Amino acid sequence: MSTLGMSSMSKVTTRSRVDLVADELRNAVAAGSLAEGQRLNEIDLAGRLGVSRGSVREAMQRLVQEGLVVVLPNRGMFVLEIGPDDIVDIYDARRAIESSAALGLMGSCRHDVLSALQEQCVLMSRAAGSGDHAELTAADQRFHEILVESLQNRRLQKATQTFAVETRLCLTRLEGKYGAPQEAVNEHLDIVRAIKSGNAKEVLQAVNVHMDNAIDLLTGRSAAASTASA
Repeated sequence: MSTLGMSSMSKVTTRSRVDLVADELRNAVAAGSLAEGQRLNEIDLAGRLGVSRGSVREAMQRLVQEGLVVVLPNRGMFVLEIGPDDIVDIYDARRAIESSAALGLMGSCRHDVLSALQEQCVLMSRAAGSGDHAELTAADQRFHEILVESLQNRRLQKATQTFAVETRLCLTRLEGKYGAPQEAVNEHLDIVRAIKSGNAKEVLQAVNVHMDNAIDLLTGRSAAASTASA
């Protein structure tokens, strides 16, 4: 958890200050300690992290470049707010990359990767059973990271890192939205089973179902469709 979400906060050391501050701010955004739409106060953040205002300013500029912080003229810097269109864009980008990764794993004999994916499913199931939503989210995110890493494509990994925190924000929003947490686990298990089956159609279907369900839950798209058809 980000120290920005704790009452007793640790101080950032002088080692690579700007990198550490940028990481701390990203983690705080991902965890919701810095809420979407919240105005960022340079003086406040510098005091809470025990660093100079210059370090905070440079770190926030990095987040501006990454799209996690927006600058509103004459108003200041604010944490990005993710709307329905953003959610669709994020998950469609993930759909393209992760479908490619899943298809690439078929018949590749990458048993190490499949075992790692299966392990995250076990962790997710355990977290779902205990009601630990934070651990469920962490295992969920790691599952998808492993899937993308299997591509062994530095450029694609870098591309996904640019919206990694946005993805984390979406995953945090999903906490509690599944009727039963095991639903989320089952969707990931279906992806692993499809990869093992060697059937490309099943792989694409499993990935698409997972991404579409996430979009529906996050945007309320399915609920709106049900209302419209009623």
